[in-house]
Amino acid sequence: MEHFVESEFHGWFDSLSKELKVKLDFLREIIDCPLELSNIPGGIGRIDSSNSQHNSSKWGEVRAVDGYIPEEMLFVDFYDACIAAQFTGIGFYTNWPSGRRGFHVDVRQDRTPEDPATWAARWVNDKNVYDVSIRELMHSEAEK
Repeated sequence: MEHFVESEFHGWFDSLSKELKVKLDFLREIIDCPLELSNIPGGIGRIDSSNSQHNSSKWGEVRAVDGYIPEEMLFVDFYDACIAAQFTGIGFYTNWPSGRRGFHVDVRQDRTPEDPATWAARWVNDKNVYDVSIRELMHSEAEK
């Protein structure tokens, strides 16, 4: 990888999908600024019984990462960069416990870059509340 070092993946680097590595590097190149990945447990990889794209035991590799949207970027600009990098799953979070806006990108196999899975959530009462679409989130930010 050109724009990341192994330690940024908190022990999951060798489990990452090769496709995910390529697309993350391309995303970083597109946005032309540092891209901080999550250090919260499960934010890169995990081993559990879920269907999460983070779940290496389900898929045999880690297909997703979470991170923080650069402060100076609008959701719509980051979304456009994720589309250009051809992710097949894109999620946005208005603010995580850190108070920062977050993202999830993945390379799920049941969607295409032309029709990615998308979602958005707000952090309310110490949990993600999925009551807003990614388009609504981008639209509301543009109205500010």
